[in-house]
Amino acid sequence: MFKSIKWKFILVYFLLVFVAVTIVGAFIVTQFERQQNKQVTDTMKKHVENLLNYSSTLQSENWENVEKPIKDLIVKWPTSITDKIYIISQNQKPVLVASTSDAATTQNMYDFIDSELFIESIKNANYQIKTVRKDSQHFAHLSYPIFEQNGKVKGVIYLTSDLKLIDQSINQSKMMLVQSTVLAIFIAVLLGYFMASSITGPIRDVTIQAKKMADGDFTQHVEIHSKDEIGQLAGMFNTLSNELQRKISQIFKEKSKMETIFNYMADGLLVLDTKGKVMHVNQVAQRILRLPYNTATQMSYEDINENVRSSIELKYIKNRDMWTGNEICEIGSSSYRVQYAPFRDENREVGGIIIVFQDVTEQQRLDNMRREFVANVSHELKTPITTIKTYTETIIDGVIEDREMTTKFLNVVYGECDRMNRIVSDLLQLSQMDYDQKKWNFRKIDLDELLEDVHLKMQISAKDKSHSLKYFVQSGVGEVLGDRDAIEQVILNIVSNAIKYTPEAGEINIQAYTRDHRACIEIEDNGMGIPEKDVPRIFERFYRVDKARSREMGGTGLGLSIAKQILDEHQGDIELESTYGEGTTVRILLPYA
Repeated sequence: MFKSIKWKFILVYFLLVFVAVTIVGAFIVTQFERQQNKQVTDTMKKHVENLLNYSSTLQSENWENVEKPIKDLIVKWPTSITDKIYIISQNQKPVLVASTSDAATTQNMYDFIDSELFIESIKNANYQIKTVRKDSQHFAHLSYPIFEQNGKVKGVIYLTSDLKLIDQSINQSKMMLVQSTVLAIFIAVLLGYFMASSITGPIRDVTIQAKKMADGDFTQHVEIHSKDEIGQLAGMFNTLSNELQRKISQIFKEKSKMETIFNYMADGLLVLDTKGKVMHVNQVAQRILRLPYNTATQMSYEDINENVRSSIELKYIKNRDMWTGNEICEIGSSSYRVQYAPFRDENREVGGIIIVFQDVTEQQRLDNMRREFVANVSHELKTPITTIKTYTETIIDGVIEDREMTTKFLNVVYGECDRMNRIVSDLLQLSQMDYDQKKWNFRKIDLDELLEDVHLKMQISAKDKSHSLKYFVQSGVGEVLGDRDAIEQVILNIVSNAIKYTPEAGEINIQAYTRDHRACIEIEDNGMGIPEKDVPRIFERFYRVDKARSREMGGTGLGLSIAKQILDEHQGDIELESTYGEGTTVRILLPYA
């Protein structure tokens, strides 16, 4: 119970009032009792002095001779019913001369007086006052010595006064003091309760709201009932709540923003502590490292893919300068640039490591293609240039006199120049399409008319190799939308390849039909076919299945690449199916007009 500040307040109020009232009451009662006793003794002394001054009988030398007048005097003398007067002579021994107490005349007078007080007053020749308690009785005793003319004590006027009424009055005062104390304590406790409640109530409200805030509810406010320190505390709590809510909102926004960035960034993100335990991992990193979705943050770096650890082990990272660096590593069939750096806590000490996995597979592939492309272009151009240079030098060296040989050499030079021109033209066309500089003339194309023109243009080439070249257009194929020259170039390129790579007396069939709500132009041959491993790369630039034979036939290795890019620009598709040694089928799909 006393753990509450309210009860501590009440206890303090109780003890304060109790101690104060007790001390004051004790002081008042003591002073009251002392004052009452002094008043009684002063009255007794004055009473004796009045008695002496009034009575000449008591001035007599010998009290035994005037015993009767003395008795009559003290009997008639007005005294309180509780007062008793004893006249005691001191000649050779104390003798009771007179008394207002009948019992004293028949009993031993020392039963009614205090012998020590009596003897002390005679011995000191001065009056003595004393209060005596005996058998629950309380009396005040006064022993007043009377002197002869020679200064000798001839007797004592002994006066007793019953203090019963005074004791009752003092007891009543004590009882009133106790009652007042109880009432004061009750009032003090009651006031202390309300005072403590006025203090602890707002504090309790603040505590309740603070507990709710600790549980995560930061919308709490307390009412301000006063402008004192408690009210200022409530005001500061509300200010703190508002500021904390604002800060939490900012932190939540930042956290949400960072989580969104982490989860949806294109790169994989892995956060480790200094011991290698996974603190955070985004979905991309989970996919890259093949980590389980629900238990990824319970894993350690030691549990992650062995290939990754072999390239960037934790001990290797810690040995690097500033724990910073980047590596290229292979994970599965993909290439990743792995960059890592430490992050620090509020004490500027390293709190862990952030590792970013950037997929550079496409970049690596493009770099490889670029290098291969440069090498292929260089090789393709170097061969005719070398041939032209060789034949030209031969002519310059004197073969010019032989006209027939010169004409033959010049034909070779012309053929190589034509080959270089085709390469440059193809590269220029690809460059224009890469940079969207190609101007397309889109219009409706009649496939029947288009295939008839292709058939006529390729008929001579087919006859040179004794091929059977046929075409067929399904009824109702309709018209397609596109650049007629570009689509014709695509078809001519594919038919030309079919003629080139089909042995003598082969069959080449061209047909057009509808498939999946699009027009499909299919070119089928029974030529040498393409090995299965080469089919996925057949549309790459400068890619040749048989490089030596392709060059011998005048191919640049760019035809199919140009065909695919033209169809991409027309929202079309190209499909190739081939069985090595049996033949190849190419399908061109175009949207209808």
